[in-house]
Amino acid sequence: PAAAKDDVLLPMPCGGAMAFRRVVVPSADVLDDRRVQLGGPEPRFAYAEATRSDYVGGGFVDPAVKNQRYYLIGKYEVTALQYDALAGSCPAVKDEGRLPKTGITWNEAAFFAGRYTEWLVKNALAKLPAEDGAPGFVRLPTEAEWEFAARGGVAVDAATFEQPMFPMPEGVQRYAWFAGTDSSNNELNAVGLLKPNPLGLHDMLGNAGEFVLDAFRLNKHSRLHGQAGGYTVKGGDYRTALADLRAAARTEYVPVDRNGERRDKATGFRL
Repeated sequence: PAAAKDDVLLPMPCGGAMAFRRVVVPSADVLDDRRVQLGGPEPRFAYAEATRSDYVGGGFVDPAVKNQRYYLIGKYEVTALQYDALAGSCPAVKDEGRLPKTGITWNEAAFFAGRYTEWLVKNALAKLPAEDGAPGFVRLPTEAEWEFAARGGVAVDAATFEQPMFPMPEGVQRYAWFAGTDSSNNELNAVGLLKPNPLGLHDMLGNAGEFVLDAFRLNKHSRLHGQAGGYTVKGGDYRTALADLRAAARTEYVPVDRNGERRDKATGFRL
């Protein structure tokens, strides 16, 4: 919906595609990684979001730029149409197919990534980025990878990186779907309708909450507690109040409730 010349496009079944964006990580060599500061200073969220350090690294080398590696992250949340395209039969293309795919479990999101990788290897191996001759693969991002990208990575300066939200010079309503009739109207919206963050990523804040790879752990004195719980969801969603919209937001998604396996209408994912 918002094509850019430096998008990385990977094919999908049924003639579709999925767009990814590079997230650059300055690196001297393959073992190098970058220390990043995650979380935020608000006391009311300290139990889960107090400032802490983590690390990110790039899976691929950029031969054209010295001391630079990168990883790829989905430009958009995975849509309903993309999700259905891997199910075995080509779905009809409808407007609602551009909505983020929600109401799924973490296991289904992870399984989708595995199925997509298998399809790419069998049908489009030459399109997959590779490192040392080994093909890349698709998975959920780690929380650190997700938050580093959501804040703008190295495309913003250190002071801007630590702000609650990435720069939004045209106002939050042009960049994020949040609760209320002046934004989301309290419902999901199609991906890519609003402006992207500094890395060209759409809907990182609001619209659908996004599963990441990590289990949820509380914060203990600027580190994550040793007890793991459910799954971590990042970014807030269309039900999130504007005052609560922030890159540091992290909530625990408990996978079951009294009715069995839990499915949330506002939780989706990107790869």
